[in-house]
Amino acid sequence: MKAILRIQKLKSFGAITRSGRHTDRKQETPNANAAIENIDLMPDPKGRLIQQLVAETIGDIKYRKDAILCAEFLLTASPAYFRPDAPEQGGYFQQEQLDPWVDANIRWLQKKYGKNLAKAELHLDEQTPHIVAYIVPIHDDPRKPGQKKLSYKVDFGGSIKQLVALQDEYAQAMAHLGLERGVRGSKATHQATQTYYTEVNASAEAKARLEAERQAEQQQLDEQRRQVAAARQQLEVERRQAEAAQRRQMQEERRQIAAEKRQFWAEQIATEAAALWIQNGKDIETEDGYRVRFDRKTKTLTVASTETKVVLLQKQDMTVIVTEQLQQTHFDHWVHRRMQQLAKQNKQQAAAIDRYTSTNQSSLAIG
Repeated sequence: MKAILRIQKLKSFGAITRSGRHTDRKQETPNANAAIENIDLMPDPKGRLIQQLVAETIGDIKYRKDAILCAEFLLTASPAYFRPDAPEQGGYFQQEQLDPWVDANIRWLQKKYGKNLAKAELHLDEQTPHIVAYIVPIHDDPRKPGQKKLSYKVDFGGSIKQLVALQDEYAQAMAHLGLERGVRGSKATHQATQTYYTEVNASAEAKARLEAERQAEQQQLDEQRRQVAAARQQLEVERRQAEAAQRRQMQEERRQIAAEKRQFWAEQIATEAAALWIQNGKDIETEDGYRVRFDRKTKTLTVASTETKVVLLQKQDMTVIVTEQLQQTHFDHWVHRRMQQLAKQNKQQAAAIDRYTSTNQSSLAIG
């Protein structure tokens, strides 16, 4: 962070008046917040303007027509010093940073220039706090003992070394605040005070504008991310719903297939049971432990388990009725066993036919 000092020559009372109007905000000032009041660090009880203060400080001292009447100082620091938590936020400062900086500057100005310091004002209405000070360069005249003279050269214009030494001195006075001098020997050109601060404000505004654009782009990006996340979530919900619907459809198809199988085997078993009843002419119990009965009044054929007394099948006028009491496990078990028995019977019949065929062929061969 840098300690910044800029010096502007004021060669006429007209130039001093114009500078004073700007300092006192007596004219429109771009980039200044009119709602913020600046602070006069050297209030004049009589309320005199800067040109009046300079004129009274000079008094009856005679000076050349081209003499420099006053030096305007602009004293400030890097924005990061005044607002370390938000250096890009123009117009904002932390009071605990500002107060010791103002105190250090006033002490340095008063010690350095004494009565020649005509005015100092703290500006808080622009992007970064700064002090505007007016120095009237009055010194003892070595040629005329006891008399004073106006000499800008003594303070600022003897040689470049004087300005370098002044910058060194100012930076040293601000060093305890963590501020340092700019690069010694830099090729950067000197700017007029108002030009410099106009560019400072413009730069701060540009940074603020870029920051606003960056935040807007970030908000737009965040909104796009939220939309993508919402779309993905919606797709996931639809995928799960589709999978659930597909599972339900497959389950329903399996139930229909199972029902069709049960219906088919019920018809087969009912036919077999009816054949058994007709063959015997009475109610019977199968070897598998199932009872076959026929009700002549209702013409209903009933197959039930002799162990659990659960009705497995009823057939009325060639219609199979499976009641709510039907236990599928018993029914499937019975169906499975009947299928095994039928397959066994078919196998035995096939074996008998094979034996019969082979015997007849043997007899024919012997004959």
